[in-house]
Amino acid sequence: MATASVQGANGETVVLSYPSGENALFAQSLAATITLDVRNGLLTPYNFVGFSPPGSVVPSGPLEVVIKADGPVTLPNNTQAVIGTATSSTVFGNGAQNERVLSGSGNFTFLTNGGSGAVVTGDGTDRIVQTGQGPWDIRTGAGNDVVIINGGANTVEAGSGNNSILLNAGENLLYSTGADTIQAVAGANTIVGGSGSVHVQNVGSDLTFVGGTGAATVLGGSGSETVFAGAGGFFRGGTAGNNYIIGGDGLTTIIGGGSGDQLVATGSAQNIISAGVGNETLDGSLATADNTFSAGSGSDLIIAGFGNDTLQTSTGNSTLMGGAGKDTFTFVRGASPDVTILDFSSLEGDTVKLQDYRANEVNFALRHMQTTSTGVTVTLSDETQITFTNVSQLKPSDFS
Repeated sequence: MATASVQGANGETVVLSYPSGENALFAQSLAATITLDVRNGLLTPYNFVGFSPPGSVVPSGPLEVVIKADGPVTLPNNTQAVIGTATSSTVFGNGAQNERVLSGSGNFTFLTNGGSGAVVTGDGTDRIVQTGQGPWDIRTGAGNDVVIINGGANTVEAGSGNNSILLNAGENLLYSTGADTIQAVAGANTIVGGSGSVHVQNVGSDLTFVGGTGAATVLGGSGSETVFAGAGGFFRGGTAGNNYIIGGDGLTTIIGGGSGDQLVATGSAQNIISAGVGNETLDGSLATADNTFSAGSGSDLIIAGFGNDTLQTSTGNSTLMGGAGKDTFTFVRGASPDVTILDFSSLEGDTVKLQDYRANEVNFALRHMQTTSTGVTVTLSDETQITFTNVSQLKPSDFS
C-alpha cells in the first residue's frame, strides 16, 4: 500500500491510503498541489464533521473541504478541493472547474454536477457519476466500482476490481484493469484492456478497443468498431459496417457486422472468423494456425494463411484463397452460391468437402465440369457453381 498526505484544517496532516502504482502516484501529485495551495493561502481548509449547528459560517474564498463524517455532503459553491476520509460518504459536487477530489479506503460516491477536474479513489466501493462537458480524469482503486459518464471528453482508469462502467456520451478514453463490464451507449470511445477479463457491450458508439493480456469480449451494436484483440477472446462487429478487427495472440472468434468489414486472423493460436451481412474481407494471410473462415451472405473475399485451414461458403458469392497448407473448401447443400477458388492445389492436399449432398454428388460434379481459359468450373446438383482458376482437371480424390 501507498499513502498520500495533504494538509487539512488547523495544521493537521490528512493521510489517505491507495494501492501502490500509478493510482497512488497520481493521488500523491494531487495531494502535493492541494497542500501547496493551502500553505500559500490559495485554499482555506474546512472540516465537514456532520450537520452544521445553527449560525455556523462556511469560510469565504476557495475551499478545501475535508469530509470526516459519514452520510451525504453538499459541497459549498466555493469548494475547489475535496478530501474524503469518512467510512462511507455521498458527495454532491458544485460543478467547479479544475476541481481536485481525493478519497482513501472508504466507500465514496461523488456526483460531479458538471464542472471539470480529477478524482482519485482508494480501495473502497466507489461510485462516480459525471455530468456536463468536463473534462474529468477519474481513477479508482481495487474496489468494485461504478463509473457513469454522461458527456464531454473524459479519461477513466478503473482499478483492479470488478467494475461497471457506463459511457452514455462523449469522447472518452477508458483504461480497464480489472474484470470490468463496460457499456458504450453513444459517442466515440476508446477502451484499452489490461490483465483482467473485460466485457464490452457497444450499443451505439464508434468504438476503438485495444486488448491487453486478459481475454476480452466485445459485442458490436449499431456503430462501427476498430479492434486490436490483444490476448484474444470473442469479438463481434457493429451493424454500421466498416469494422476493422484484428485477432489476438490467444484463441479468438471474430464475427462480422456489416458491409466493408475487414476481419483479420493473426498469430499461432486458432482463429474462427465468420462474415456477417454485406461484402467483407476475411484475411488470415499472416496466420500460422489451423483456422476456420466462414463466408456470409455478401460477396466476401477470404484469404487463408499457412495452416491447414477450413474455408466454408454460405449464400453469398465468395472468392477464396487457401494459402499454404492442406486446406478444406466446404460447401453446404442448398446455399447455392457462385464461388471462385483461386489457388486450389491437389499437391498441397487441398480438398473440396461437400456437406449434406447425396452420395453420388462427386460424380455429378465431375460430369458437369467445364474447362475455360482460366481453369475449370463445376456445377453441383443445387446449382452451386465452383470455379477453380489455374486448374486444368479435377479428380474424385479432390473431393471428400
